[in-house]
Amino acid sequence: MNNIHQVGTSSAANWENDFWIEGRRAVGLSINNCWSGSLDGGAAGLRLRGDCQGVFVTNSTFVWPTIGIQALTWTDSLKPAYVYMSNVGVDQHTTSGAEIEGRTWFITNANFANGYAHTNTGQACLIKSTSTDIVIQDALFAYDQKSGLVVQNGAKKVRVGNYTAENNNQAAGAFYDVDLGASPYADVRLFGKNVLGTAGVNATGQRLVNGVTSDMVSANVTPASTTAVTTAEDLMTYSIPAAALKVGQRVRIRSWGTTAANANTKTGRLWFGATNMGGWSTTLNAIGWEVSSEVLVTGASAETYRRTTVGGSSISQVVGGTGAEATSGAIVIKFQGQNGVASAGDITCQGLTVEIVD
Repeated sequence: MNNIHQVGTSSAANWENDFWIEGRRAVGLSINNCWSGSLDGGAAGLRLRGDCQGVFVTNSTFVWPTIGIQALTWTDSLKPAYVYMSNVGVDQHTTSGAEIEGRTWFITNANFANGYAHTNTGQACLIKSTSTDIVIQDALFAYDQKSGLVVQNGAKKVRVGNYTAENNNQAAGAFYDVDLGASPYADVRLFGKNVLGTAGVNATGQRLVNGVTSDMVSANVTPASTTAVTTAEDLMTYSIPAAALKVGQRVRIRSWGTTAANANTKTGRLWFGATNMGGWSTTLNAIGWEVSSEVLVTGASAETYRRTTVGGSSISQVVGGTGAEATSGAIVIKFQGQNGVASAGDITCQGLTVEIVD
């Protein structure tokens, strides 16, 4: 389908169907140089229904649709797959700019904007929980009544980069420029040089810094101290999700803190799962300390590490070792403090950071 110009009303009273273009289990569908516009906002722009495969859309714009680009499961229980879009735009949608589900979508140079002009009820771009292998690059998500980019928890292999998300939350509610919800970094990653507006981000399953998924997956800087007991206490912890680590990756861990001004024996340990990587055990007296480790994943249930401990002038140690933590399960990283005397606050952990690199 080439060189299409379509405009008109599309409500039920004037139009048999509530879409401009629909592919139903379409295979090898190509759309190029398409401009579709509504006069009443009553139709979806491009709807892909069911087992559509090999869909190519270039140089196309959908103006004042209900949903500009819509993917739906059909009676075959299958979803659109292998969808490739370049230079596409959706403007002034009444529901959403795009609602994506299925697998293997690649979208570049895209615009999903101005839903606020018709008080839209959805979002600029929604990637549903049933999606896998979705890539969006060089895109604009802007001027939406609600959120700009939304990724539902459950979506897998999602990568979005070099985007601008700004001037969303025009309804002034609990909406964001980017809303990843609880989507973990193992499933959804944002990359590149991105621009974020004042509506900000919502991401409880990962750390976003300047709109980018951070390699520092956890940064706890809320001080925690031992209580008046002599048993070991976990002062800070972080759980790496199951299957998040691959062979060859490194985990960089850093913990630091201070000790009370007394001569009591104090012990600090850094753990990687069930592997005690050690730390220090001495009478540190009002001394700052750091225990760090770099863990290299060498197998599905094998690691090697290098642990470094420093503390004033009395501790300077580098120790190597191995672990046998199964990367198929969650791995808990923690700093543990243990008092020699039941004195509260003898050991304070001021920070624990965890990075997954490579």
